[in-house]
Amino acid sequence: MCGIAGFWNPTADRATNASFAPRLARMRAAMAHRGPDDQGEAFFDGGRLGLGHCRLSILDLSPAGHQPMATPDERYQIVFNGEVYNFAELRAGLEAKGVRFRSGTDTEVLLHLYAHDGPKMVEKLRGMFAFALFDTQERRLFLARDRVGIKPLYLHTDERGTLWFASEVKALLAAGAVRAALDPTGLVHLLAFGLVPAPQSLFAGVTKLEPGCTLTIEPNGQQTTHRYWDVFDGVDPARHADALNSPKAEARYLDELEAELARAVDLRLIADVPVGAFLSGGVDSSLVCALAAQRHPGALRTFSIGYEGHRQYDELEHAHEVARLLGAEHRDIWVDADSVKGAFNTFLHAQEEPASDPIWLSVYFLNTLARQHGVIVLLTGDGGDEVFGGYTKWQRYLAQYARRWQPLMGLPQPVRRAASALAGPLMRDDVTRDMLGRAARNEEFFWSGTEFKGHQLDRLLRPDVLSAVKRTPAEVIGGYRHDLRARYGNTALRFDGPDYLNWMTYVSLKTSMAENFLSRLDKMGLAASREGRVPLLDHEVIRVALSAPTGLRIKGGQGKYPLKQILSRHLPPEIVHRPKMGFQSPMGEWLRTGLGEQMTGAVEHLADSTDLFNRAELFAVLADFRAGRKLPSRAWLLINLALWTQTWLNQPAAEIAA
Repeated sequence: MCGIAGFWNPTADRATNASFAPRLARMRAAMAHRGPDDQGEAFFDGGRLGLGHCRLSILDLSPAGHQPMATPDERYQIVFNGEVYNFAELRAGLEAKGVRFRSGTDTEVLLHLYAHDGPKMVEKLRGMFAFALFDTQERRLFLARDRVGIKPLYLHTDERGTLWFASEVKALLAAGAVRAALDPTGLVHLLAFGLVPAPQSLFAGVTKLEPGCTLTIEPNGQQTTHRYWDVFDGVDPARHADALNSPKAEARYLDELEAELARAVDLRLIADVPVGAFLSGGVDSSLVCALAAQRHPGALRTFSIGYEGHRQYDELEHAHEVARLLGAEHRDIWVDADSVKGAFNTFLHAQEEPASDPIWLSVYFLNTLARQHGVIVLLTGDGGDEVFGGYTKWQRYLAQYARRWQPLMGLPQPVRRAASALAGPLMRDDVTRDMLGRAARNEEFFWSGTEFKGHQLDRLLRPDVLSAVKRTPAEVIGGYRHDLRARYGNTALRFDGPDYLNWMTYVSLKTSMAENFLSRLDKMGLAASREGRVPLLDHEVIRVALSAPTGLRIKGGQGKYPLKQILSRHLPPEIVHRPKMGFQSPMGEWLRTGLGEQMTGAVEHLADSTDLFNRAELFAVLADFRAGRKLPSRAWLLINLALWTQTWLNQPAAEIAA
């Protein structure tokens, strides 16, 4: 786990080149927390290309792992963030071809693999990564990001045609490559989805390289993006088609899935530094820890979080029992409103983009706990709900989809609009009420992480913001949804009658997983110089999981049926089948009490200083939350946005670098 940064302008003149060196140093300084063990930089092509690196040493802790790293002939140069878990296998294949290695790092494997296979080498990688590799002979820069988006990569092309890239936005800001300003379209995405999906960002002029994509910059400056992976690549729906109706076939599927899970965990235990795990006591983290504990030398070190005065939000009792059964060495951290206040500045600086999910803070505290106990690499259970249909609400959506949504969409849209207007306000069930509204607006039935609807944003945002977007919020939201749905259709058409659970998995992996769960894992972990690893999102695990009929992922009213069956081989039924709780925090309680005054002040500042919102509508959202009419996610999103504007907008580059 590291931080990478750099720039490339193949047509820049000598005077421009001379000004770039101190800017690259500021980029590295802004990300020092990502790599406290070593830093390096180098310049190529007469100073037109710069590569910078901050190293958190995980494999081969010696100076041989220093970056930027080059092949012996110095043709290929690389800076790399992440881990390639199958590097030993890839290295053996290269050695068989005569390649000689000078280090024990996966970084060097990437260099030689590119030298042999070119850009297609990414298809062989099993891991999490973002890297920049320069071919000095062809004068070609190659950027790549892992399949599901565990490692970030931010981009900006300036008015001179220079491409700037970095693991964090603050590095781009510190270089002076771009000034911190709010992107109006990004704001609409943030308020609609609770996050800003790639390639968009909330920072004007800053984009993200999408997960599963590469970017090639030619000597003439031409940029080409290529998508090398999507969720259903390699999935064979016929492989386990009989698993629903045959106990023997189901057992074969479960055996194959467990073997792939075990392999994914095995690979993620490879490190030259201490490895531990986050443990909530739920199905996903318990399964990861059970498989890890069987393979980890000595007692596995595990970590959980509890909330002072709000025990109903934590799962410590269950985490302690699982740790006891596994023989783990377990530690807890206790957090209260004062802890949150004390960590806010660090949190906001690390977060970079707001989100509607307050769990980011809890993840930060868990990583500080691991740091206190000297554990650098942490395994997590992220991804189980999305890949295996674990969310309780998803089952309600699926039931409604077949019974009500499909017949409803067969009606003319004017009839749907009338039904929504007349019956919607009378509906007690939020799924049914939301379904009628979506049908009336001709929207997709399920969308992960929706916060504000388009018509609500028409009232919430000021007219000048809406005019800057040049489209209505409904058009912005609908356009992104349409594009994603079209991409899903292209990947899933080979299924015979793909059912709706596949779409729910797809959209969740592309939005909430990439931009919320994985972003917080990276940024909150690296704020404490810790590395998070996610075995349930190994692309081979995803391939096997999605090759089973959807009726096996949710079976007999049980979400995550395959994971529960496998977990039952390792832990007792009271652990496996306890009611789902989910990772929660008492942020709603804190916002109504200890943090309320401070947070209200932030929103006052947002209303008075930015001209983004209609003040009455803005405070109506907070009033609904305080009165208990709404969950805290919308209120937290607006508060988080308010604090974001104070943290980033108009901040000098020198202060960001410091």
